[in-house]
Amino acid sequence: LGDATSAELQKTFNDFKAKGVNDLVIDLRYNGGGYVNLAQELCNLIAPTAASNKVMFTYQYNDKLSKYSSTAKFSPSDKLRLSKIVFITTKNSASASELIINSLKPHMDVKIIGTASHGKPVGFPIIPLKNIVVAPVAFKTVNSLGQADYYDGFTPDFPEVDDLTKNFGDPEEKCLKVALEYLKTGKVLAKKDQLVRVSAVEKMEIWNDKLPKSFEGMFDSNKNIAEAIKANFKK
Repeated sequence: LGDATSAELQKTFNDFKAKGVNDLVIDLRYNGGGYVNLAQELCNLIAPTAASNKVMFTYQYNDKLSKYSSTAKFSPSDKLRLSKIVFITTKNSASASELIINSLKPHMDVKIIGTASHGKPVGFPIIPLKNIVVAPVAFKTVNSLGQADYYDGFTPDFPEVDDLTKNFGDPEEKCLKVALEYLKTGKVLAKKDQLVRVSAVEKMEIWNDKLPKSFEGMFDSNKNIAEAIKANFKK
């Protein structure tokens, strides 16, 4: 699933490697999630080689489906040699996007810029039923440290507003500017500046709560689980 996206990811990271990229900012501010297999692929493109064969995350199902609980392990691509990673998030960063952050946190230096993420550590299998598709929440994901219940989202290390006055990739866009500052200096914001930004972020979150919410999803394509849930429907 997601073959076109997978191909684009591989092409992009091959380009990064050819250009000698050693710092990376992943912008997830409007990413509401998607397929778990693509989240795994991106984790492996980012993770350091030291994470090889270590736990990326564990699927945890309820007692009716506990036999399907399983663990995904890292198999780093070694395209990049990263020791740290910066993510940009907002309340619209959810599910499979948060899975990437939570999975990488135990294995490398992860920093978050923007506003708190959505808070959705759960996902669902895709179950075709005649001419409809059912997607019941059936599992949660847990990282290698047992961390899973981030229902309030991930708190940013550097709070910043979602700057709508600049385009993506503009080094003067507020969130990206802070990310580049951190990668260049490694410094935490001064307390005074931090408080100013927190105040601005709180006002922005009040505004964002009024906006239409996009669908947040973490899809698991395991057909065996889908069949097991369908069997339980019939009981």
